[in-house]
Amino acid sequence: GLLPGSREKEVKYLLPVLLRAARLIRENIPEARFIIPLTSATFKSSSSLNEQNIRNYIFKTLPDAILTVDETYNVYPILDFAIVASGTATLEAACASTPMIIIYRVSLLTEFLARISGRLPLVFGLPNIIMGRRVISEFAQRDANPVKIAREVTAFYFQGEKVQEQKDFLQEIKKKMGEPGATERAASVVIDFLQEIDQGQQE
Repeated sequence: GLLPGSREKEVKYLLPVLLRAARLIRENIPEARFIIPLTSATFKSSSSLNEQNIRNYIFKTLPDAILTVDETYNVYPILDFAIVASGTATLEAACASTPMIIIYRVSLLTEFLARISGRLPLVFGLPNIIMGRRVISEFAQRDANPVKIAREVTAFYFQGEKVQEQKDFLQEIKKKMGEPGATERAASVVIDFLQEIDQGQQE
């Protein structure tokens, strides 16, 4: 699964990266097939980011890819693996027990401002934040490039223990998120995380 997010900027930044990564993955795993779940909210008829242009771009780069619209929840259960843009989709994948890696990219200006203000987090994937440790691999900014992403996905394919380790981690997340008040608890963890960043900056 290639999940570039739902916001316009996310798709513009990440979809080209994911498609190039998919082509590299297939060099190592020829039988790999790719599904790209998007939402109708992503498409803007007044801009270049409309459904037909996206379809044309995807199929030009990855001709046999499957593009779905507003079917993300139905897609998770059939995925062997997912490359997911940081955000709520990572929790959705976790709850569906879908192994994944998490990627994140913002503009260079946003990254620069975050660095000089001390607000660039060391961990940004919601599943890792909620559980308080990094098990799901994260690739941010320059590290979120096709070569590194493809290398990591290929490693998962050939190393069953990595997949099992993450599946065990996802079961922990599901148990924690499945308890009463899961939404409030997740929000509280994220708020505490952001407050720690603020405190670090003040110190």
